[in-house]
Amino acid sequence: MKKGIVFMIVLLFVSAGSVFADFREDEKPVVLIHADTAYTLSQGEWSLDLVGPVTYGILDTLHVGTNFWVWFLQVPNVYGKWNVIQENDVFPALSIGGLFGMFQQKTTAEGTSEEIKATFMLYTGAVYASKKVTEQLYLNGSFSYGKLDITLENESGEQLSMEKMVNDLFGTTDTFGLSIASLGLAYELSKGARLMAEAIGLIHERSTNFLISPGIEWGIGDIFRLKLAVTVWTGDTPFYAPYINAKWRLK
Repeated sequence: MKKGIVFMIVLLFVSAGSVFADFREDEKPVVLIHADTAYTLSQGEWSLDLVGPVTYGILDTLHVGTNFWVWFLQVPNVYGKWNVIQENDVFPALSIGGLFGMFQQKTTAEGTSEEIKATFMLYTGAVYASKKVTEQLYLNGSFSYGKLDITLENESGEQLSMEKMVNDLFGTTDTFGLSIASLGLAYELSKGARLMAEAIGLIHERSTNFLISPGIEWGIGDIFRLKLAVTVWTGDTPFYAPYINAKWRLK
């Protein structure tokens, strides 16, 4: 309870101080709290996210990036988003995107000297739709599907899919797959602060859970962005956690 009160005080302080900050005039919300929007970085723009990817705008409608921190775990990964249809007075912006990462590890089978190579591959595909409804209000929706493939290979080249083994064991068909649907909004309180809120559904073959996240993004000049939020998990054991992120947008 005390942590929640402290966090709300900080949130109100940041909201009050946001009048002294400023977003760029052409700056749209590329990411809400956890979910991406259909908007992309402009050409030549960098985004350095403290807990997320390092992203670069190749074109005004295409950016690519990688999650820097995951490389410390020796997991190469690449992320991208392409604004296929740009927003106009009638239609929203529509984008597609995805992420791919791979990790390999070798181990020795228990009780033998045979070497086993485990390959982990994570990939996601997503579609995004975003619309600026008024001068202050943005609406966003997205849907993504992600999957983790784990393959074991022995010295003879024989392969075993962990998912097939688990599916056979539990009678499932998509044990390592997860769909994510989100609805969200961003509302500009001032030139330097955006109120954000999103609801996310985590849809698995065996269960569905929801996350609700209200928060605020605070702009400090043309470069620094600070984001504070609360994420509420509404599963069998509900809980909440504060979310803090910082970002540098360089152009």
